[in-house]
Amino acid sequence: MISVTVLFNLLQALGGILGLLESATDSQVKLKIMPLGDSITAITCWRTLLWDTLRDANLTDYIQFVGSSTSNAGACIGTGPGTWDHHHEGHGGYTAVDIADNNQVGWLGAARPDVVMFMLGTNDVTHGHSTAAIIDAYTRMVGLMRDSKPGVNIIVDLVIPLAVGNAGVVELNAAILPWAKALNSTDSPIYVADTNTGFTDADEVDGVHPNANGDRKIAGCLYPILRQIIDQSCEAGDAVGCLAGGLEGVEDVTE
Repeated sequence: MISVTVLFNLLQALGGILGLLESATDSQVKLKIMPLGDSITAITCWRTLLWDTLRDANLTDYIQFVGSSTSNAGACIGTGPGTWDHHHEGHGGYTAVDIADNNQVGWLGAARPDVVMFMLGTNDVTHGHSTAAIIDAYTRMVGLMRDSKPGVNIIVDLVIPLAVGNAGVVELNAAILPWAKALNSTDSPIYVADTNTGFTDADEVDGVHPNANGDRKIAGCLYPILRQIIDQSCEAGDAVGCLAGGLEGVEDVTE
């Protein structure tokens, strides 16, 4: 007969093993998503709304937002139980050229994201950077992302309108889709999220940053693309809890 002491020790050991397995599973299966950008990423609330939508779809057990910052300058509050993941790589005032030249290697090396979603170009346009210079920065950014993780999924948002100087945004957005098609690959797909169409001055608080309605529009554009990526990750065996099907109508350039 097993003594009470031996049985207790066995149960303790089993509990420790299960805890280690659970921790290992958590670290292996969560898809790491990096919200990358300028103040439109850092100080507005679309990340909160996107997390809420992913949570409502029972997806947040399988993902995490990553980045060197956990700031919440907009005092954004989630709508559901618990909290939302504050991690991001949004930096107010930064341009795409800044990030490509100076910052991205360290951020990517620390976080190792599986998915990078970025909207950059607003500050480039207001600083007078040409469309060619911005697209060149995008190209270098994608190269660094793929150096960090060859199978990274990349979501590029069209830049939302500027109340003043919007011609540069229009020109940049027109260049993004052909650029993305040229750089797209099966192993590291690039998706283009149309966060510009239907976005008006009424969706912005100051002619630059989205207000609550603008936040909803950005989150609404990003959710179906992330849902598709999560579904595909699951089907490939990279995530727990395979989800049935995908969503139709996602604008991507993987075909």
